[in-house]
Amino acid sequence: MSFHVKFLPSSAPDGAGVLDEDEPIDDPMTFAIEVCPVLEDLGVGFVAGGFGEERWPVDVATDLATIVPQLRDLIAALGAGAPGMLEFFEQGIERRVSFTPQGDTVELHCESWGGWRPPTPVEHADLGATRAMLTDLAVGFSREVARLLPALAGSPYLPA
Repeated sequence: MSFHVKFLPSSAPDGAGVLDEDEPIDDPMTFAIEVCPVLEDLGVGFVAGGFGEERWPVDVATDLATIVPQLRDLIAALGAGAPGMLEFFEQGIERRVSFTPQGDTVELHCESWGGWRPPTPVEHADLGATRAMLTDLAVGFSREVARLLPALAGSPYLPA
């Protein structure tokens, strides 16, 4: 199974989320760390896998929270034909996916710094399809935040 990430929207009604803000949100990581547990509680899903394993043990509250702040830079890098990466650094997943564009394709390399080892550490994919997949993740997240937590719809920390 090739590398994939996907955002799964919630069936909760519009405006269903409540964010308890004790401190101002002033950076993309804090934004994601505050918002993702609320989204998970409302039934949002996140799927990732690849490199010989169809489904990685990821969740919305911790893993998606670490991925979202990385999306904007990765999508921009791939659009410019430059390398980039996604780091899944939460305990239990602990892996990095590196993206190296090669014309119309992209080489993906997965390395683990935990106990898991990728059965297939290198994959190749269509560059346009990879960018579209990452963009869909960013757009899905941004739309769902705007729908479920409308007060955050204009946040500069949304990835799309």
